[in-house]
Amino acid sequence: MDDIETLILQDADNLDAIGAIGIGRTFTYGGSHGITLWAPEIPLNSEGSYDESMIHDPSTIHHFYHKLFRLDENMNTNVSKEIAIKRIQ
Repeated sequence: MDDIETLILQDADNLDAIGAIGIGRTFTYGGSHGITLWAPEIPLNSEGSYDESMIHDPSTIHHFYHKLFRLDENMNTNVSKEIAIKRIQ
């Protein structure tokens, strides 16, 4: 992808996922699909990860660590990366 508009749109979509509406959507999706909020029997290690070989995240909280808290790594622009880092913190 080298079309700047496409890259900015991808960043906006990722930033939406870690904004207030995206976080609410994550919990709503988990609740409506019967996904456990937290599975303490599957601990997160010090890096906030776990065995990701599972097809689906074991809980909504695990999804945050598996995908949402890593979105800063996928940003295409410096400004988006800065915003993502702040939101994740």
